Amino acid sequence: MKNKWELELKKYVARKHKEATGEDLSLDAIKDVSIDFNIDFNSLAVKDLANMYSFCLMMEKYERAEEIHSELKSRGCEIEIDINDKRGTGIINVKAPSQDELIKVDMIVLDSGIMVDFDKLD
Repeated sequence: MKNKWELELKKYVARKHKEATGEDLSLDAIKDVSIDFNIDFNSLAVKDLANMYSFCLMMEKYERAEEIHSELKSRGCEIEIDINDKRGTGIINVKAPSQDELIKVDMIVLDSGIMVDFDKLD
């Protein structure tokens, strides 16, 4: 596995599987951690788009991240990205005009790039 985020994504998938089914899932049983982002944006809530945006940045799929960013902006969302290399943390905040809640996606800064903080992901 070339990226730390791939291992962390496998751990997240295994944890979510256990929460949903009560069954343990070994990391070896998870063969592929790729994500297909070719989804109709109209069917997604702002929170889903915010999470997809952070995953695209993590996976260095910048063209798709730019498309999601544009979709969020077209919905009137405010997007703030705060990456702090010295702290090793980052936050992506998305505020939708029709929501009182701020959508926050915590990130971790690695030598190889940024990674979603899966321990803080809903």
